[in-house]
Amino acid sequence: MYVIFNGKDSRELEIDLEVTGWTRPVLPESRDELIFIEKKHGSRLNKKPLGNRAITIHFRAYFSEDEKLETVERLAAWLYTEDFEKLVLSDEPNVYYMAKVLESIDLTPELFRAEFSITFVCQPFKYGEEKSETFENQNSGVIEVDGTYESPPIIKVVVAQTTNFFEFKLNDVAITYESDEEPIEAGDTVEINVQNLEFRINNKLKVLEVDGYFNFLQNGENTFSVNVNVESVTIEWQELYLFKL
Repeated sequence: MYVIFNGKDSRELEIDLEVTGWTRPVLPESRDELIFIEKKHGSRLNKKPLGNRAITIHFRAYFSEDEKLETVERLAAWLYTEDFEKLVLSDEPNVYYMAKVLESIDLTPELFRAEFSITFVCQPFKYGEEKSETFENQNSGVIEVDGTYESPPIIKVVVAQTTNFFEFKLNDVAITYESDEEPIEAGDTVEINVQNLEFRINNKLKVLEVDGYFNFLQNGENTFSVNVNVESVTIEWQELYLFKL
């Protein structure tokens, strides 16, 4: 067993360290609340965004008394990050977590070895493959998504005709741009970034001229359409999983 965190493999830290196991939750923490209303039976569900996952990894380190400080320092250099970093577990090689260590550890040796556990606080999702699909001279098409949770795409449309009204639909949810003063010209690139909630034309952010909704890719088939002729439509996304089947 091994883990990769912060770009480094636990087997290659220049210390005598082994991973003895890990525990991980089936699902991320739920932040939903049950609200009880006076004189009404049962409860009402107050839905909230997902919480974190806490993955605890168990280690065993071997060192002499003279090597203890060096072992601690190498572990600290490996585990300290200013932000969330990739965490890969060897039995899940096709996905990764975004994790951060929030608690410190202390190595108390017994016969020149120490067993300890580190809890990685992770974002709720398992992150899968980054994908991209391009459609040439098609103003409609179908995207197949394997992830088990909705994924925010980046959509790039190179238009083939000048228009003052542009509409892009994803699963019948539309986002539109309309402007007589600044029409979209043939050859312009429209970028719809659902992750950042941004609509850009030739990298220039548009706000007042934009209406409608930013929509997510869902598990299974997703359809898109554009109301004008296009040179190409490129959709980029990353597979996200709550559970991977």
